Amino acid sequence: MAVPVVLAVCFGPFAKQVPLVTPMIFLLSAVLALVNAGVEELFWRGVYVESFSGLWMAYLCPAVGFAIWHFAPLSVIPYKKGALFFVLSSYVLGLCWGLVAFKTKSIGWNTVSHFLVDFSGFGALLYLNR
Repeated sequence: MAVPVVLAVCFGPFAKQVPLVTPMIFLLSAVLALVNAGVEELFWRGVYVESFSGLWMAYLCPAVGFAIWHFAPLSVIPYKKGALFFVLSSYVLGLCWGLVAFKTKSIGWNTVSHFLVDFSGFGALLYLNR
């Protein structure tokens, strides 16, 4: 659960913009990350793990859906490294978080990890526009 967070914080867009972060950017990033992480974890892990027990429907299918779902933000904010990189990264994160949810039958730690990953990127991508 720590690896995605460390990678996002150390190598994501937000890390390069930390000196420019205002209290408002911090607050908006936190709120957006909390809402996004909570909703995505409920939808992409919680519902599937609660409703299905098989490996495909409870673990692999949501990871594929989670990846495809991430084409949507690219229609608003293009990713400099390309859409394929962004979607494949989402797929890998979906597999990581999905495995934890599948094994523990809980989305608690996933939501925390997802929040931290989103928080480390939203500020730079949305508010700093860099």
